[in-house]
Amino acid sequence: MPWKWNVKDVIGMPQGLIKPDSQANLAEMLPFLLNDLDWIGNPGVVENICLAIVDAVKQGEQWFNQPFGGWEPNSNQFGIAPLRPNNIGLADGRWIWTSGAVTSINWSNADTWVPSVNLATDQLILIYGYYNLEPVPNTLELWIQPGANKWPIWNIEQMRVSGKKYFLFPDPFIIPPRSSLYIQCSVRSKLAATTATPTAEEMGLLGFMFAPMARLLKKKL
Repeated sequence: MPWKWNVKDVIGMPQGLIKPDSQANLAEMLPFLLNDLDWIGNPGVVENICLAIVDAVKQGEQWFNQPFGGWEPNSNQFGIAPLRPNNIGLADGRWIWTSGAVTSINWSNADTWVPSVNLATDQLILIYGYYNLEPVPNTLELWIQPGANKWPIWNIEQMRVSGKKYFLFPDPFIIPPRSSLYIQCSVRSKLAATTATPTAEEMGLLGFMFAPMARLLKKKL
């Protein structure tokens, strides 16, 4: 599929200072990132995500006082890695969640998916979407609260109508160091239809973490 822009256009569009090393490493990384995001199938949406990544790099330079090193930063650079559950305070190393609420239809008994977590001083997170791999998700709605913001409640039933197992936010959002993230869910029931055991869902957030190399190498965060 032909893209309507090239990497040089993306690098040249944002205003603001980007250190020379950051500029070169970002230009080297973006073609691989475009290939990685090709599954989205919409060049405009991918462009929006890439521009958010450029913005995250600019913010990272200021927060970490280091140049951007791409996928393989050295010890005095910060880099990028796919978002992990541990990055946002979840105990399981997999993107999986089991509701503890008997039911919370119409938010009668809301359940917490991501407890209020404050990012460390060496973490910056970009989130651009959500996915749920269950044929019939137990989760009905999400209430995402990044930092001091409170987003409108998102109903995920539309994913089933479209036949997709994910949705992408209109605007990717960046959570800077020391800021918080909190996500509540409304669910059908914690019990599966044919068993008396809690229903675990393979669901997670789509995004990246930006951090100095030492943080990126930590197995447990």
